[in-house]
Amino acid sequence: MDLLGLFPKSQGGNRWIIVCTDYMTRYAITKALPTAEAPEVAKFFVEEIILTHGAPRTIITDRGTVFQSNLIAEINN
Repeated sequence: MDLLGLFPKSQGGNRWIIVCTDYMTRYAITKALPTAEAPEVAKFFVEEIILTHGAPRTIITDRGTVFQSNLIAEINN
């Protein structure tokens, strides 16, 4: 899972892109986000990953501060 940005603001108000890639199949899920804050990332992770595809066994990130927040840690538990 990685965040790309800070891009110029889109018409929808988004400035970031989050990417989740399944390392086995190389299937990628992306979404534009307005901020790179933990609540936005957590919402994406729950709605687009866990509820759609199930909980992953392992999550690999670049250890950015948003991925180390208490909110993300609680979701992983």
